[in-house]
Parts: sequence; C-alpha cells; structure tokens
Amino acid sequence: MPPPAPPRSCYVTLLASRRLFGAPLQGDTTMSTKAMGIFLLFLVLLAVPQAAPESDTVTCRKMKGKCSFLLCPFFKRSSGTCYNGLAKCCRPFW
Repeated sequence: MPPPAPPRSCYVTLLASRRLFGAPLQGDTTMSTKAMGIFLLFLVLLAVPQAAPESDTVTCRKMKGKCSFLLCPFFKRSSGTCYNGLAKCCRPFW
C-alpha cells in the first residue's frame, strides 16, 4: 500500500518556503540569468573608464609642470612631453 499523500496545505507551505529561501521555481531561472547579465554589464561599464590610459598632458600637470612648445624657460627642465608628444613638459629644478 503506498504512503498517503501529504495534505494540500503542506504542498503550499513547501512552495512558499522554497520561494522565501531562494530556491527557484520553474520558469524563474531566466529572470535570474537576465539579472546576472545586467549586473555583469554594470560592473564592466564601471571598470572601462578607469582602465583608459592617462594623457601625457594630465601627467605633466600632476607633476606640477607646464607645457611649452618652445624651449623650457630659465630655471626649468624638460621632463616629458605634452599634447601627445608635440610639446615639452617643463618642471622647476627644485
């Protein structure tokens, strides 16, 4: 003789507990896949601007230098380039 079937209220409770504790029901896996894809796309978009190289002009300004298309003025020395190599980055000696 087979065991008796559980009452219907137990089945509803089981479904509710699976929903509460994160066990996906049938058909919910596509939504979680979409959500995961959107999350990964968001992370990639956050990382892209930070991976871009810094221009030589910005690097010169951060080192307290000035860009000059001619020779560096007195009491300044050349220490790199500006404007993608078209000008010199001039920094003070001290």
